[in-house]
Amino acid sequence: LKQMLRCLRKEFNFEVSEPKDTGDSNRTQTTCVAKDAENGTELIFRADNWASRDIHVFIRISSSSPKEVQEILLSELKKHFRGKESIEEHVAMLPYSQSSTTIGENKDITLSITTGEGSDNQQPTTSIVGTRNNETIIRCALTWCNNLETYTNGPTIQYLCIKQGHRNQGLGTMMLQWLEEEFLAEIWMPKAKEITLYATYVCIGHQFLEKKGFTFYDFYQEEAQKTLERKKTTEDSKADDAEDSMDVSMDH
Repeated sequence: LKQMLRCLRKEFNFEVSEPKDTGDSNRTQTTCVAKDAENGTELIFRADNWASRDIHVFIRISSSSPKEVQEILLSELKKHFRGKESIEEHVAMLPYSQSSTTIGENKDITLSITTGEGSDNQQPTTSIVGTRNNETIIRCALTWCNNLETYTNGPTIQYLCIKQGHRNQGLGTMMLQWLEEEFLAEIWMPKAKEITLYATYVCIGHQFLEKKGFTFYDFYQEEAQKTLERKKTTEDSKADDAEDSMDVSMDH
């Protein structure tokens, strides 16, 4: 975290809080806040070793020039991991934004997607509301990190609800498919080969989630996860074709 702050010193003048450590002998989380009042920029850094002792770093950027800060930090990460592996496979950028799209066989369901709800909280949240004929029929909420129940980080379904009177029509399946194949594939580590999707505080719908490939991994059967293989993009296919052309035998 200190190295990341050093790389920003040329453009910003941060006052950095003392790191706060929480955890036990097996799991640790460190948090510090860097503020540059003159430039209206605040960074919240959080690092933990929850996932099999791998290091996970979360950075919340509040700034009038967030893209500049993002590019500097990503450049520094690339330097640190140079020659080891592609850092883009392990990085997700979640801009606070609003967007909309349509789903359904007739594209008659409009999804309104807002990332950044509850922005006073340090953790980003994405709210998804589905409407058809001006009636709200789907609600979904995703969080992205800091599950203190199971010590996991990643896209987590907090709830997925279909309005009574519209159930048993395949809307839950349609919504989950869109989450997995469209939304997450585009914004959550878009260059990763695999993505782990979580569902938390599951009270009902166990059979539905199991049918969709989720497995429950806690004693109370409230926490579930599913590993998704990301679809190959046109860019990926071109890269594979280039590798195949390099592997052609030159013996004849």
